[in-house]
Amino acid sequence: MNSVFFLATSTVTNGPSGILTGVLGAGLFLAIVWLVIGIILFLFPFIVMLQLSWLNSKLKDLSIQHATESTKGLQWSMTVVTELKAQNALTRQLLSAYGQEPEA
Repeated sequence: MNSVFFLATSTVTNGPSGILTGVLGAGLFLAIVWLVIGIILFLFPFIVMLQLSWLNSKLKDLSIQHATESTKGLQWSMTVVTELKAQNALTRQLLSAYGQEPEA
């Protein structure tokens, strides 16, 4: 039983067949590496296009959000301006009531 286990796990290679096995193993390894690199290079443009479309949609969302916020800001500033005008008119009336001449 012990000798069967040793024979199954021994990696002793002698002679030309061992060298040939090593060269074939290295060649197979390089072929697998080049295949993986080729697949990655083939998929790279698709990955870039996917990322660019995601960035484009994010940019659209941000521009819509910015437009909404700027519209809200414009509405708020218009409200503040109308309130200031009304308060300015009331202040002028108050100054006139007390006999002061409001400055222009």
